[in-house]
Amino acid sequence: MAIGALALISFGLNVTMIDSDPVGAFFLPQTRFWELLAGGWLAVRALSQPKDALSRFGNARSKQWLSLAASLVGLGGIVGSGFCLASNMAFPGWWALLPVASTVLVLSAGPSNFFNRHILANRGMIWLGLISYPLYLWHWPLLSLARIVEAGPLSPATRVAIAGLSVLLAWITYRLIERPLRTTRSPARPAFVSMAMMALVATAASIVFSTNGAAFRLPPDLRPIATYKYDYTKDARVECWMRAGQKNDFAPSCTDALKPDDRNRPRVLVWGDSHAARLFPGLLLRFGEQAEMAPLNRDGCAPILGIGYDNCRNGNEYIISLIEQYKPDTVIMFAVWNVYNENWNDQLHNDRFYSELKATIRAIRAAGVEDILLVGPNPQWLGALPDTVLKYAWDNDEVPPPLYMSYGLNPVIRTVDLKMKEFVASMSVEYFSLVDLLCNPQGCQTRATSEPASFMSWDYGHLTTEGALYVASRLPQRFFEARERAQIGTSGSVGQRN
Repeated sequence: MAIGALALISFGLNVTMIDSDPVGAFFLPQTRFWELLAGGWLAVRALSQPKDALSRFGNARSKQWLSLAASLVGLGGIVGSGFCLASNMAFPGWWALLPVASTVLVLSAGPSNFFNRHILANRGMIWLGLISYPLYLWHWPLLSLARIVEAGPLSPATRVAIAGLSVLLAWITYRLIERPLRTTRSPARPAFVSMAMMALVATAASIVFSTNGAAFRLPPDLRPIATYKYDYTKDARVECWMRAGQKNDFAPSCTDALKPDDRNRPRVLVWGDSHAARLFPGLLLRFGEQAEMAPLNRDGCAPILGIGYDNCRNGNEYIISLIEQYKPDTVIMFAVWNVYNENWNDQLHNDRFYSELKATIRAIRAAGVEDILLVGPNPQWLGALPDTVLKYAWDNDEVPPPLYMSYGLNPVIRTVDLKMKEFVASMSVEYFSLVDLLCNPQGCQTRATSEPASFMSWDYGHLTTEGALYVASRLPQRFFEARERAQIGTSGSVGQRN
């Protein structure tokens, strides 16, 4: 009863937090404890009732078939988890039930089951089980370190090599550390060795942390890059920036700027995903004195009707209703466009994307807004831009790093930019190409100023405030000036090549 109650509480916390704090739900022990308790329940049951968990159901033959079914269904669930679960899913959440429940089914089938007896009990699987914990401890740091070194996604060959190295190090750890500590006759020895190793690791970690990753080893011009940290929330309108799990909980202040007043200042709605939310601080710095601006943004949600997850679809319909109600002078649409079309080289996918975007533009027009500025995709990097710049400068002994760089640049963005230009050419909206603005034959711009750490993006592509101000200062100013609607041109593509 106690195990079940604790497991339910832990699972409830997991489901409750997965939308509001997905990182916490993944890493905090209280939201993952139910998974360990599932194994604990099986262990307690095995000790109190030596027979398998299914032994009390039916006669011997039915028990055999039930046991086999449990193991096969469980195996199917474990294998299916590997294929079904993806990085864009809310995990752990409800999805974690699939691998956990499947594992419980396999183990509850008992040792006499054919699959468990001949597959899980063979020497190879037993050996893998013995090294499983050190394997778990080794694989993630190695993958993380390799990603830092490569400053981007790892190749399949590198991943396979790291997996093999993890297995080797896990076996060495088991043989030289875990097994000797378990079998020693001196009860004080494991505790002493463990505490000594923990103290050593803690000391080394403290030194590295206090010196900003041992930045003293780098040339002076690279140290600001190596120690670069960015708080993207410090000047963001977080009350107008919804997470995926939030409903339409925009604060009243988010729409105040859309309401007409007697100052006759243009009213601008900035609609889009998290990338639009990070463009807004730059817009506010550049045009905040002359225009009223309202950000309405949501993580992973393009400003396109009819696509995305439920909260995204509902949120976009809500924003259209606000546009109908307040009729802002201008709507700015901006997003990480490339992720909202599965295949930019496939005509069918492009036609679907074009159709959905065109329907959204039509809805904005029908709501009474004529002036629409669609901002194209920001240059994106395969890893975090500061890490990419640091790696390039270190590997190529180029200090200070170049202003324009093609190393680590995501090549799909140029394709997306060209397709977006084609799409909007027949939509009577103005398109501003960030690729034309920020890129040249040498690559794309990495910094907003001459300062070495004035990065355009702090991660793979979200704009810093300096980057957002750089972009905002080059947008067509007439969209932010008091004017008659008829003065705004409604076609063409703008943006200059540096």
